Amino acid sequence: MVTISPVTSQEKKNHITAVALQQLIDKNGLAEKVKYGGSVTGDNLFKLYKQSNIFIYPTKKDAMPLVILEAMRAGLAILSNPVGAIPDMIGNDPETLPTPGNLISLLTNPDKTRKFGEQNRKTFEQNFTIDKFNAQLLQILMR
Repeated sequence: MVTISPVTSQEKKNHITAVALQQLIDKNGLAEKVKYGGSVTGDNLFKLYKQSNIFIYPTKKDAMPLVILEAMRAGLAILSNPVGAIPDMIGNDPETLPTPGNLISLLTNPDKTRKFGEQNRKTFEQNFTIDKFNAQLLQILMR
């Protein structure tokens, strides 16, 4: 299953809208494999991550989105635009852009999807855990 991050009304000018996203899903014949569930929070969000293999965050403007870190922690393959710190989080590979071609490539190649997810989980563990954050903050404060 594919999880797609929702968009709030204030973000619509900078992000793909839910309607446009659903149209893309339908147009490309992905409705059986791609579900857009709208806004999901709390325990329901983590259940959804566990059911998913791919996370799409089609943002056009975001600094360092927490949802990317959550998806990395869950070991999901991630497709997102290279804005803000996202390239520092998931890399800047053209295969991580949220395009229909990249999504279809992941949907039709489970080994590739698993590899991307494993790499994201590894990157999260190496760089973004609370222990890593605390250690880096301590280094900054000790200067």
